[in-house]
Amino acid sequence: MRNPRFVHVGLTYHNLPAFTVEHVQLVDAAINSEALDWIRYAWNCYLVWTASDCETISRKIDRLPGMSGVGHLVCEFTPRGAFGSLPPWIWEWLARDRGYGIWTLSDKPLDFLA
Repeated sequence: MRNPRFVHVGLTYHNLPAFTVEHVQLVDAAINSEALDWIRYAWNCYLVWTASDCETISRKIDRLPGMSGVGHLVCEFTPRGAFGSLPPWIWEWLARDRGYGIWTLSDKPLDFLA
């Protein structure tokens, strides 16, 4: 089994005829089944701490009922190279000590945004 790392999952629902809360709940369940820890920071975007490979997560999303029109991208994510203006609670979640030498809040880019 591989060491856990961060993965980003982004979805696009533009080809889905009727997007519902149930669709989000299905994706939440698929992510949860492969995650050691995760957050949904937007209705269509997730940060996942996982030992699973991106292909496994992608295939789970592909097999969700009623989601054939949903496009998605699952890729490894390195917080050390991340920039942006997400809320502080997300940076704190990313900086949480998970026992694998993860970066600290002092390493967070753009500290002036906090």
